[in-house]
Amino acid sequence: MERRQALRKPVKIPVKYQLDSVVHGVLTQDLSVGGLCFIANHFLAKSLKIPMTIAFDFSEYPVKLMTCVAWVASMPYGEQYKIGIQFQGMQYSHRNQIEELVNQD
Repeated sequence: MERRQALRKPVKIPVKYQLDSVVHGVLTQDLSVGGLCFIANHFLAKSLKIPMTIAFDFSEYPVKLMTCVAWVASMPYGEQYKIGIQFQGMQYSHRNQIEELVNQD
């Protein structure tokens, strides 16, 4: 059984990602210093690299970074998928700010 590498916090944050020149907008389900989860209306393959823009409250400008699909789970009773995303190459300052956000009560 795989264990989480970081504490996850349920939080809704606007995220945009691009696939085949189409920009998709979603809200996160949860967030950790290592990644995030969201629900998509289409399948995303595990290990797919996705450029993502995240509108964190702590940043004046949206954070742009490369991400990777870590896991995918089908949602019951529909054609939606729960997508687990892993951050790649995140700036140290953004990581610290996410850690503070996740550890807030």
